[in-house]
Amino acid sequence: ALALVDQLRSEEPVDLLCSVFEVTRSCYYAYLRKRRSPDAERVILRSRVNELFTQSRSAAGSRSIMLMM
Repeated sequence: ALALVDQLRSEEPVDLLCSVFEVTRSCYYAYLRKRRSPDAERVILRSRVNELFTQSRSAAGSRSIMLMM
């Protein structure tokens, strides 16, 4: 329903679409916020964590990885 509201929002008002599909506007706007792409810093950190985990032969936990960083 949220994807449909997003598709049709250029043709009809969002509040009307939300009421038709029985979705709250706050839920729709939360969906839009979550849909954004992850920020670059988070992607870089995730990549580094995966790299360190692989180097430890999949043995390091969160505390060990934090110490390695």
